Amino acid sequence: MPFRFRLLLVFALATGCSSTTTVTGTPAATSAADTTALADTTVAFDPTTFASGEFQLSVVSVDDTCLDGSLDLVFMPTGKAAPYPLKNRTLIPALSELPKTYAMKLAAPFSDMTITMVSVQGKPAHMAVQDAVQKNVALGLPGSKDCVGDLRISAEVAITSKDAVTLSVTATLDALRSATDTCPVAKLPCAVKLTMTGAR
Repeated sequence: MPFRFRLLLVFALATGCSSTTTVTGTPAATSAADTTALADTTVAFDPTTFASGEFQLSVVSVDDTCLDGSLDLVFMPTGKAAPYPLKNRTLIPALSELPKTYAMKLAAPFSDMTITMVSVQGKPAHMAVQDAVQKNVALGLPGSKDCVGDLRISAEVAITSKDAVTLSVTATLDALRSATDTCPVAKLPCAVKLTMTGAR
């Protein structure tokens, strides 16, 4: 084979191979447009698919603005170091069922109460309870074992996934009374704020 022809053949093969060579090394940075395109493919949780069911609710934190923390143990009887699970599971309805009125089972010192769950305007993944009532709750206060109080309870429930919710709860203390006149002095009404979580 003539030398000139061999040289042209080698050049042609080299040129052809270079078009299929795998490039290694650090890939190019993703552009802002590419990042947006990736974000657009992520499917957010659709709260309308949330199904009604029984949830285990737990009190995660309590902020007593009424009696400087004296009411903490009413809502977290085992202390604030770890979440306190309620003794009974609680129904959380589907958004499509709202408004829904039903009985919520509670353990002492609280009693079962009727609540109405409603939708929250402008918040499609939220529902709320307004002005549920607890009467004659034994507060177990030091130096006043017979002191009882009346509470109005409101809560906002946020659906965070198909199996989880978070709750912001306000228990408003409206009245204190004691047969022995030993209830502490408090500026009423005042609020106890709770943060809660729920898992199916």
